[in-house]
Amino acid sequence: MDKQNFIEKIKASKMNEERKQKIFALLADHDLDSETSEQIKDIIQEDIDSDESVPMTADDQKEIDSATEELSRDLTKIEKDLDEDMAFVDKEMNDLETTVKDLGESVDKAKIASIKSTM
Repeated sequence: MDKQNFIEKIKASKMNEERKQKIFALLADHDLDSETSEQIKDIIQEDIDSDESVPMTADDQKEIDSATEELSRDLTKIEKDLDEDMAFVDKEMNDLETTVKDLGESVDKAKIASIKSTM
């Protein structure tokens, strides 16, 4: 699940609007790393814990546990995707640096050869 799908799930949830906005702000202002994921989980748990007006049934708890597990899996997948993307970018940057270095060495060798040929 990507970040946008996760946002859509939060929008569609019965979560308190203020807490939804907190999550959206976190997602807008931060990369989805472990710290941000934990903050989101805390906000979701806070929302779950805050509704004490209606007694919770066993079915409610099962549904909450299922939704929490799904959100946790989704967050983990998003983190994994981000890590993979960052690893790809790092590899591409390293390859680019190597190419630039190799090109620089080739240009230097060509200049040396040119100077030697004029001597």
